[in-house]
Amino acid sequence: ASYLGVDLSQEALDAFGGRLAGEPTRVSPELKRGDFLGLLRGGAAVLGAPSLVYSYSSLHYFSSAELAEIHRLVRELLRPRGPEGFFAFGIKGQGSVWDGQGLPLYRPDVWVNGDGQSRWFPAREALVRQLDRAGVEVRFHELHDHWGYSELGKRDVFHYVLCSPR
Repeated sequence: ASYLGVDLSQEALDAFGGRLAGEPTRVSPELKRGDFLGLLRGGAAVLGAPSLVYSYSSLHYFSSAELAEIHRLVRELLRPRGPEGFFAFGIKGQGSVWDGQGLPLYRPDVWVNGDGQSRWFPAREALVRQLDRAGVEVRFHELHDHWGYSELGKRDVFHYVLCSPR
């Protein structure tokens, strides 16, 4: 019935809005510029009562401690829906092209890369432990190799996860 898209970049939001302009849609998305973690901290008062929270290729920019908070906040946001509320995300993982490059920020897995951005490249076990501690049930979790996503001819490993509040 509704869709709220969040991004820090107004340019990304404008590009998405432009792609939608020529497409027939059943839902007119609301696009909001802002910090995902900051908006999650506002909870239902800011974000309403979603049935799904979705993120692709952005959560690895948060430190492992921030991501633990994100998982907890999403669980709280979805808790009224119980097992019918879903958190779906894709995050780069251990073995990705930039894993281990740059300066270690939080050993062993958060790095500040040459582009000045920090990234967490979790191992499967580390991500599963973090989700368990946040009180979410993993319903689906697969790893996939993506070649050329970050650098031509190089491998990125993505976790694809679907979970819900316990």
